[in-house]
Parts: sequence; structure tokens; C-alpha cells
Amino acid sequence: MLDTLNKTDLLLAALSALLSLAPEQHRARAAEILDTIADVTKSAVSVSNQAGDFADKLAALRADIDAMNERGVTVADMDEALARVRTASAIFRAASESAAAQSA
Repeated sequence: MLDTLNKTDLLLAALSALLSLAPEQHRARAAEILDTIADVTKSAVSVSNQAGDFADKLAALRADIDAMNERGVTVADMDEALARVRTASAIFRAASESAAAQSA
């Protein structure tokens, strides 16, 4: 996904360079559209990066849960696992709120 977003960013740069070839009465509107697309692309990159971090944390948590299952689960293990779930959840919420704020 990140590769697609990078290609979109390059395409926007190329289109911006060609903006001077657009009829003058349409340039301002075309520039606004390109700016909006650029903002959406930046937001998507941010969310993509944060989603990757979230996925990594969930994968590490899953590995820990599997390890706990093999050796037996203690109350301390459960407390630690729940704390990590809360941390991952907070990261996901922050990413969602950031994306919503950037697209507003």
C-alpha cells in the first residue's frame, strides 16, 4: 500500500508540473483538487505507517499469548497482556483520530 501511495505522490508532482499548461480559468480549481489529493495521500501514508505499528504490536502480543498458553498463565501474565492490549488500542485510536482530523 505504501508503494501505491508513493507512486500517487509522484504522479501528483508530475501533474502539478503540468498545471501551467491548463487553461488559465481552470488552473486555480485544478490546483485545489491536486492539493486535496495530496492531503489525502499524506493522511493515508500516516495511517498506513501507524497501522503497520499496530499490526506489529498485535503480532508480538499474539506470540506472547501463545507462549503463556504453553507454560501456563498467571495473573501477572494476564495483567501484562491486557496492558499491552490497551497500549495497542491507544495507538490505533490515535491513528484514527489523526486521520479524521487531517481529512476534516
